[in-house]
Amino acid sequence: MNFPLLILFLLSFSTAWAQTTNGPREVTPEMEKSIKVKIEQDVASFKKRQDGDRAVATEFAIDTMRIERYMDEYMKLDYSTAGMRFAMNEAASAYDVILNKYYKKLLLKLKPSDKTALIQAEKAWIVFKDKDLAFRAVLSKEEYTGGGTIQQVKATSFYYNMIKDRAVTLFQFYQSIESN
Repeated sequence: MNFPLLILFLLSFSTAWAQTTNGPREVTPEMEKSIKVKIEQDVASFKKRQDGDRAVATEFAIDTMRIERYMDEYMKLDYSTAGMRFAMNEAASAYDVILNKYYKKLLLKLKPSDKTALIQAEKAWIVFKDKDLAFRAVLSKEEYTGGGTIQQVKATSFYYNMIKDRAVTLFQFYQSIESN
């Protein structure tokens, strides 16, 4: 077999193989609905196993379970760069809702004289978050990383983790007050 014929065979084989494998798929509204139904079934099962004494922890666990499961299930279907970034941004937005929920609950629990400390801490965290994300953007430049689409995924993951971590922290503050 001559070399050009071998190259042609290998290219046609690899093209046929690539077209028959299950690659990332665009998530359709029907697929997304199926994901959400599956998650709600898991939530119902989780609720049955919980005791009533831990209502605050159970509520938070369910909120975060919905977010994490949605992100995981979405990325199983669409693990392209765009799909992963979309799923992480959706998760970050959902964690931001939880962050604000526990910020407000915490404010309601604090004495008026102590609310200023939380408000100032949250304002400082927002400034820190914005500056840290800006620095992360600098570090993501091709001259520092070599570039590539992985940098987009890393930046989105960094943002997602910042929001998630702050939501968890505010929940923990709230839970410590609620349990006393």
